[in-house]
Amino acid sequence: MRALLRRTAPTAAINEAETEEALKSPEGAEALMGMVLSRFRESARRFLNSMYRMTSLRDSGDIEGACQQMCDVLAVEVVPRFRQAAEEQLKGLK
Repeated sequence: MRALLRRTAPTAAINEAETEEALKSPEGAEALMGMVLSRFRESARRFLNSMYRMTSLRDSGDIEGACQQMCDVLAVEVVPRFRQAAEEQLKGLK
């Protein structure tokens, strides 16, 4: 489980120091897993909601508004996978 958390934590933008500190106890490891899952869940929700709004705005001809949706995601997103997806969507709009 520790090896899995060490590999997974960076994908949720949790640094090595935080990960190692959390892995010092079973409770910390459990909290780390919760943090990873929470970040993925929140990022996915935020990204999908923004994608829906972006698509609606783009389809209505509001490219600036569509771009703003992805900029808003990028302003708060920390999970690398979702940051990359938002950046790619933004590039596709320009």
